[in-house]
Amino acid sequence: MAMEQVVMHEDATRQLRALNARFIRNLVTNDVKSHAAITHEKFVCLTSKGAREARQAYLARWATGFDPEVIVYWDYRDEHISLFDTVALVRATNKHTMRENGREVTGMTTYCDTYIHENGAWNASKPSSHQYRRSTIREMRRLSGSTSRESFKQIRACFSRRA
Repeated sequence: MAMEQVVMHEDATRQLRALNARFIRNLVTNDVKSHAAITHEKFVCLTSKGAREARQAYLARWATGFDPEVIVYWDYRDEHISLFDTVALVRATNKHTMRENGREVTGMTTYCDTYIHENGAWNASKPSSHQYRRSTIREMRRLSGSTSRESFKQIRACFSRRA
């Protein structure tokens, strides 16, 4: 890899790490304005049950989605960033402790957020939790404009390597 490409890769990785931290910060502060600024106009959320949620509904839910009286602990770990030209996958695992019926229950969720680089900036286009379906990979490939068979194989391999 040429030095210029290494620098660009490192810069993109730094930007994506900062965006993932901002994504989480937006969650725990219910900051819809900041979150809307980093979500792509064609943003779609894939829930852990495989449902699709449009950007507007997702952002409306974001406004009250984190209740510190219910979610008493939250962190993210094992962050992995994979770059494919103008598409990036940011995977990590969240650990959370929730208060349910007077007792605390701890759980973990792995997620994979898809970012697209357009007009000089990275924007989240598709977050998903738990399930990584073949249709998601095809949609991501369509959004990125990639027709490369090798890119498709790399993306599919990335989905297979869960944190």
